[in-house]
Amino acid sequence: MDKSLLIQQIKMSIYKEFWEFRKSIVGVPLVVGAIFLAVFIFEMFTLNQYQQTRMVSSIEQINAEGMQASVTQMSLASVFGTFLVISFFIQAYYALSCLYDERRDKSVFFWRSMPVSDGQTIGVKLLMAALLIPAVSIMIASILSIVAMLVMSIIGLISSNFNVSDIWSLFVGGHTLSSFLSAGYGLILYALWLFPLIAWLMLASAYAKKSPFLIAVIPLVLLSITEVLLSLVFSYQTWEIATKIATYLSITPDSRDVFMVLDSHRASSIMPINFFIEVLHHRISLFALLIGSAFIFASYWVRKNSVR
Repeated sequence: MDKSLLIQQIKMSIYKEFWEFRKSIVGVPLVVGAIFLAVFIFEMFTLNQYQQTRMVSSIEQINAEGMQASVTQMSLASVFGTFLVISFFIQAYYALSCLYDERRDKSVFFWRSMPVSDGQTIGVKLLMAALLIPAVSIMIASILSIVAMLVMSIIGLISSNFNVSDIWSLFVGGHTLSSFLSAGYGLILYALWLFPLIAWLMLASAYAKKSPFLIAVIPLVLLSITEVLLSLVFSYQTWEIATKIATYLSITPDSRDVFMVLDSHRASSIMPINFFIEVLHHRISLFALLIGSAFIFASYWVRKNSVR
């Protein structure tokens, strides 16, 4: 197949996925961001004289002590973290729906009549679920952060208490732009980390006849119950697979992650965003990627052989 035609097919497939799930992929983060921004603007414009003085004093102290990077990146980490949590639920919803919905409404027969292979379809849906959905959320979070800084600058121009240069010193001195780049690199690691889970949910979506959520959850519940029964009734030392899965997918870094990051000799300069990037580095494993690849291949096989 001609390379330009293949690229065009992939682009059109991505547009199709965005169009079908635009309300959840774009709409939900936009609504949440609009609410956060509206609350922030309202609070900023309703500050009294004393509150403005306290804020100006805090900003000046941060700049004077050279703490811009620490404070700014803590703020950005909280914003990005909030939107990544929102993105996670959107990713799970999309992965559970993308292959199931097209079979339920019979649109799969139309799309399979198009010159697009099953492998390409699965690949595009995986790209959407693992990378593009969180990328949209982080992009909205980045725009929200910049707009919030502009709002503070506008208030600084209106009010004689604010010094706009202090505000932008906080923005520039906090290495905000480099944080955005770090977040972009972190998204790739985030996608690799969640790849096994996304692949499992897509397999459930491809296989399920009624409820893909139950198909995805029930085997994990049965696995946990089986391991507990084996350990209690037969005093059998299990592999603790369910516990290992929960540990792998845990958002909170455990003591082993913290030790490995601190042992990298970068603890003195590491920032919140970079810290979680380091944690993801230690979480991602070749075994998990191989398991995810097996799930994706199974999703492809089920879609190819179950729909005629």
